[in-house]
Amino acid sequence: MSAEILFSDGTTVRWNSPDWTKLAPLDRFMRFREAEFYDNIRRDSNSGAWPSFADYLARRAVPPGRYDSRPAHIALYRHWVVIPRPKADTLIPYGTFPEFTAKYLFYQKSYN
Repeated sequence: MSAEILFSDGTTVRWNSPDWTKLAPLDRFMRFREAEFYDNIRRDSNSGAWPSFADYLARRAVPPGRYDSRPAHIALYRHWVVIPRPKADTLIPYGTFPEFTAKYLFYQKSYN
């Protein structure tokens, strides 16, 4: 998941959920519940939580030293990897991860 938060002064802050492929095994084990949270909140069945989650991210993302800045707009995105059918000449080597190839805007909110 990711978010783009636009503030009233024109500043844009980007937030990303942790990249689990880059965490050490112990970190993945310790942060398993956090991974489950991000996996579940993005689902359409949990759309009732999106406004509160967006507000939470907007409050936390205030740029350093700009505490008077107010959020103007926030957009939440889902990311996923499209894995192509395997072919002999396009095999991905073991241990490498494909880049995010799809992004979908699933919630946005404007603040007045």
